[in-house]
Amino acid sequence: MTQLTHDQNPFKPNSFPLALLTDGVRSPANIGGLFRLMDAFGIKDIFLVDAQVDLNSSRLKRTARGTERNVNIKQYESAADALQDIQSIMPQAKLVALEITSDSKTIDSFEADPTAEYILVLGGEVHGVSEPVLAQCDKVVHIPMYGNNSSMNVTQSASVALHVLTKKLL
Repeated sequence: MTQLTHDQNPFKPNSFPLALLTDGVRSPANIGGLFRLMDAFGIKDIFLVDAQVDLNSSRLKRTARGTERNVNIKQYESAADALQDIQSIMPQAKLVALEITSDSKTIDSFEADPTAEYILVLGGEVHGVSEPVLAQCDKVVHIPMYGNNSSMNVTQSASVALHVLTKKLL
């Protein structure tokens, strides 16, 4: 068995009708990690709300490993501004929040339409997806967990969610 390099991998490039919206994600490492995940999953657009992060931060760039050059980044101070802009950019997109709520469904049960556009909404490190943003979402899904903790790091949860959603969109 031989470990393959980036240039030797057998993966075929693909893109998906999927974008990310972060609601208060502020860690440069998390933002860099999201850029790297986006590149890995063929996602081009990210809307950063209340990120308060320097996109030229060395921590962000070390984590992103150059993938920040492969994504389209739009930053907003408020969720209202972001949602209004998104409505003009992707008017048919469905907002799908990744959050545990009293009526969220498991991400495995989400029925994705491969002809539709989706925006996966990810919450900040401290409080998750804010109530005003949750109120605008078409669906709320969560990742089933079986330990005592009810949450995981935003990049970890994004990786699980993107894996599930892209499989459903193939």
